[in-house]
Amino acid sequence: VNTGIANRLAFYAAAGTAVDSVNFLTTDVPQNRFGIATATPFGKLHVSASSTPQLVLSDASSGAGVDLKHWYASSSLGSLIFGTLSDNLLTLTERIRFDSNGRLGIGTSTPGTTLSVQGDSVIAGIETASRFVATSTTASSSFQGVTVARSLYITDNGDISGTLRVSGSTTIGSVINVGGSTGTSTFAGFLNVNGTNSTSTFAGGLTANYFNQTGTAATNTFATGINLANGCFAINGTCVGGGSGAGTVNAGA
Repeated sequence: VNTGIANRLAFYAAAGTAVDSVNFLTTDVPQNRFGIATATPFGKLHVSASSTPQLVLSDASSGAGVDLKHWYASSSLGSLIFGTLSDNLLTLTERIRFDSNGRLGIGTSTPGTTLSVQGDSVIAGIETASRFVATSTTASSSFQGVTVARSLYITDNGDISGTLRVSGSTTIGSVINVGGSTGTSTFAGFLNVNGTNSTSTFAGGLTANYFNQTGTAATNTFATGINLANGCFAINGTCVGGGSGAGTVNAGA
């Protein structure tokens, strides 16, 4: 047995008779700590490595598929990394990363936000966020249901097959297209359509308790006329009767 160092567990480093503590396991008996490849274990179990994963978990059952037997964990350059290992323990594939800024990356090794997910995600419960920004110019975002408590901004195209309820303000930079042969669109507040050269088309019906025309240059066209259930058709507050157009204007009381 060769001369050893205190608090190290000596073992046979190679075939032969000499027991050495150069390649070592360390015990800190007063603190009940155990170290692997470190002379100063800080936790109950302290593992140190520079080029290989610090921890590998393997599934020894016969049911594990090809390259589905091993997971590894490593601390590297301030990041905590989890990934999978090939069956021959040569190929490491990173899956999850916590970086030194507290950001979590799933499917990416460079998370740019608090949570970065590369790929698709499914959330079965409720997701609450102060702001949701879709930055892709090619991908589509799908919501089976969405409730917007404040403002909704759509700068490109948006397709809504169900119901859209917005309790705050809604700004649509281009066109709102409501399709459906039997559906009903309800605007509890105001519907503001602004645009100097734009056209708004209602292929079905437009029902409103109050219709206010404020444009000085725009033209409103009603192909089948206007049916007033109550009140009258007024110009500058004065009810109007008669008319020279194809339809008929009936004076109200």
